[in-house]
Amino acid sequence: MDETLPLRELIDLDELQNIQDGFARTLGASSVIFSENGDALTRFSNPAGFCSLIQSTARGRECCFRSFMEMGRKAIDSDKPEIMYCFAHGAHFAAPIIIDGERKATMFAGQFIPEKFSSEQLSEIGEIAGKIGVDRDRLVAEAEKMHVIGEDAIRNYARSLSSTVRVIARLGAQAIELKQAFDALAKAHDELELRVYERTVALVEANEELKREIAERKRALSALRESEEKYRTLAENMYDIVYSADQNGILTYLSPRVEEYGIRPDDLVARSLLDAVHPDDREKLARDFERTIKKGMEFISTFRILDPDGGVHWFEDFGRIQRDRDGEITGVTGVLRDITERKNAEECLRRRDTILEALGFATGELLDPTDMDDRVSCVLARLGQAVGASRAYIFENSVCDDGEVAMNLRCEWTAPGIAPQMDNPELQNLPYLTGGFARWEGILPRGKIIKGYVNEFPEGERGVLVPQGIQSILIVPIFVDCAWWGFIGFDDCIRERDWAPAEMDALRAAAGTLGVAIQHRRADDALMASEEKYRTLIENIQDGIFVIHDRELVFVNEAFAEMAGATAEEIVGRPFTDFVAPEDLEMV
Repeated sequence: MDETLPLRELIDLDELQNIQDGFARTLGASSVIFSENGDALTRFSNPAGFCSLIQSTARGRECCFRSFMEMGRKAIDSDKPEIMYCFAHGAHFAAPIIIDGERKATMFAGQFIPEKFSSEQLSEIGEIAGKIGVDRDRLVAEAEKMHVIGEDAIRNYARSLSSTVRVIARLGAQAIELKQAFDALAKAHDELELRVYERTVALVEANEELKREIAERKRALSALRESEEKYRTLAENMYDIVYSADQNGILTYLSPRVEEYGIRPDDLVARSLLDAVHPDDREKLARDFERTIKKGMEFISTFRILDPDGGVHWFEDFGRIQRDRDGEITGVTGVLRDITERKNAEECLRRRDTILEALGFATGELLDPTDMDDRVSCVLARLGQAVGASRAYIFENSVCDDGEVAMNLRCEWTAPGIAPQMDNPELQNLPYLTGGFARWEGILPRGKIIKGYVNEFPEGERGVLVPQGIQSILIVPIFVDCAWWGFIGFDDCIRERDWAPAEMDALRAAAGTLGVAIQHRRADDALMASEEKYRTLIENIQDGIFVIHDRELVFVNEAFAEMAGATAEEIVGRPFTDFVAPEDLEMV
């Protein structure tokens, strides 16, 4: 595979757009991804009015895209997102997407300003309007509306952008690695298939020649035994497993290569090969064999074989019909080739795509403020299913009366057949320090993850985790407003497993998005409470209060409405001068 493939051929652009859209909605900022050639790989997400007006003309777009190219080149020299300014003084974070040591694209997040534009900048923006062919007053007005963010929000922008770029880079790198592995395996498959076919043809031809010699020359039994020995030597020195079976599927020969899988040839000879095949594959293989015997044709079949320890191995079976000197079918000779690595590579590719889809879904769901609890449950289910986990859950921290920090199970998804833990009283107000999880309290606040086999964890942790049936666990901290809020985790209750980098990156990204969503929800709740407080105060003041915009009344309280002798609905939208005495109009 050519490792210079562009990002669009490594990651589906629709999924890339979904991740970008979710990222932009979370931060309340604009975002876009440009290729290394200056092409926009995605559409602008959440664009500001100021930037949209600039890009409404061909000259404006040219200047805008040239700025992004320049910022992208500067971003290469930095290992973390940095604030950069475009030609129109708009602030942007720029972070290069580096895959396998090569810059594939640059992700931008911005269209904000750290402080209001100065009068000099507004004057310069007015000049820019003339150069790019847009209305000066409109562009200056949009500039005055630009979103101003503080220091905390800037840190959140940088952290979220870094996390998102790492996820994209990781997925792109995995796509390269898995495609290379798949291509190598496919090439090996083709080469092996050719060699197997050539060897099988040679083997069959040798047998046919042997039969002709017997018929024509009536060779002695010793000659036949010599030919059989040649066949056996060839079969036993092949890399693949060679077998022969009669027309009923009973094995008459099995090469010693099968011993590498813990199976002795003598244990299967005189028995059906189906005895070693995975139960789910036996019916299909039996149909393939029966069809081959009836039609007298070659066949290729794929199935799994179980070794004595329960291990599963994938094989591809290349079978050819055996005939006697009269042309009657006597059985089948075949070659079994181990394709387990190829199957594993295919599964890795499938799992990567599933995780990518789940992460895009999680980003979109967590950024919608409505029905937050239901959406978190849906996200846990989607992520848990994508990685094949037994459980996915969220714990929130609390402070006990004695000041100790405790964990509390807030939300959980479980796979079918796995016992839920939502009603487990031990998982509510469980202190980290005295509850056996002091190690977690030292690791998670530092942004580190916890993973591994539970039977290797400290005794205090095993006392809580083992009764839940957990064999392997993956824990990622959640931060809200830069403070440790809790954690999100996966359990595997079926087997001990090593969590893949894509699975850990997905959980990190979900934790980051969840933290931002919780932070936004807190801010929204506080804003609503503040608005309600001041609205109640204004409505109860006896003095008349009103707000004017462009000479029209846009708000009046009840006291003003009573003074004017009309309802608030009848007043709002009318000119203020309608309610001024004629003799006072000149003064107003």
